[in-house]
Amino acid sequence: MTDMVAPETLAALLDGTLPPDERARVLAIIARSPEAYEGFAEAAAVHRQVNAVPGGRRVSWRTALPLLAAAAVGVVLLVPRWIAARGTADVVTLVQAADLELGRGPDAVGRRLGATWSEAGWSVLRGAESPLSERARAVRAGVRVADIEACVTSGDSLALTGVRSELVRLVRDSPLAAALAVQYATLGLGSTLAERRELNGQLRTLLGSPGSMELGAWLETARLAGLANRREFFATNGAGLPSLRQIRRAIGTLPADAMATSLIQDVDALVDGMSSGRFAASPLLTDSLTRIALAHAAD
Repeated sequence: MTDMVAPETLAALLDGTLPPDERARVLAIIARSPEAYEGFAEAAAVHRQVNAVPGGRRVSWRTALPLLAAAAVGVVLLVPRWIAARGTADVVTLVQAADLELGRGPDAVGRRLGATWSEAGWSVLRGAESPLSERARAVRAGVRVADIEACVTSGDSLALTGVRSELVRLVRDSPLAAALAVQYATLGLGSTLAERRELNGQLRTLLGSPGSMELGAWLETARLAGLANRREFFATNGAGLPSLRQIRRAIGTLPADAMATSLIQDVDALVDGMSSGRFAASPLLTDSLTRIALAHAAD
């Protein structure tokens, strides 16, 4: 039992409020102890459910602590419906709401968007073996999770194989999320919406860096919408703006540093542009979205 992490420590870890030294100590315990990892995974699942309530009100870790404590000792919980409601759209919902209309069948996405649609350009910025920060890994994972959803929705098994392989590499190299690599490696066209939502939710929690995976997914969804000329996504009453505002609130909790400041500035510019109606699906916007994604995936 010496390797078990206290419920209040798990709660603070999941909320991103642990001091850096304590966070490193707790992550080391979780990485080496199967029992601690299991307790963390169960607590993370509960934390996702209590993460938001209707209207976007966040539940504090003190309110969630009894549920997290029960999860840490393996108690099966029936989470109340009002707690289970989520205030932030997941990646599956975001891509579905974008209604990309990429066609159906093998290579449908490539035929609609061009053969190089999934080339991220990350290898140009840093070597494939260079270590990634949590934030950069989460942004990259969000991009690829959005790509996977677009491929599954289009029934494009050919494109799915490529983007899924890159996500598996990203996940496999993460100390905490590595256990999900096998599940992503076997994720196919026959997976259900619920299965993909659950898997993506686990990945988001394990990668940390609040809002970063969601931002990567949003930027990629918006880029694909621009390539597909889906102007509705960028309208003031479209699917893109509400989810981007939710992400802005999440990244506002990141530890203050130069990259976080730059990230917030970039997102604020996107929110302002969409709120004013200045943005439309265009090559210029697509280039801007690609630039932001590359900048924050390279940290």
